[in-house]
Amino acid sequence: CASHLPHEANVEQIFSLAGKLADPNLGSDKLSMLTRVHFNKKAFTPTVSDIRVRYLVKYGKAALEADQELLEEYNGNES
Repeated sequence: CASHLPHEANVEQIFSLAGKLADPNLGSDKLSMLTRVHFNKKAFTPTVSDIRVRYLVKYGKAALEADQELLEEYNGNES
């Protein structure tokens, strides 16, 4: 029975990524967190609307308006 093969492939991918991220100055807790974030990011990707709401809660509407003005200036200078 080959039902164990997909599981083994997942474990191989996780160890491979952890090996790429490993650094002598990086603690095991941080490495574990980074590995989990990488493999779970598809399940927890917020929508643009959610990001905008969180931005407004954190920085307020005035910051959003200032950022939009900067973006418009940047886009105007790009042409």
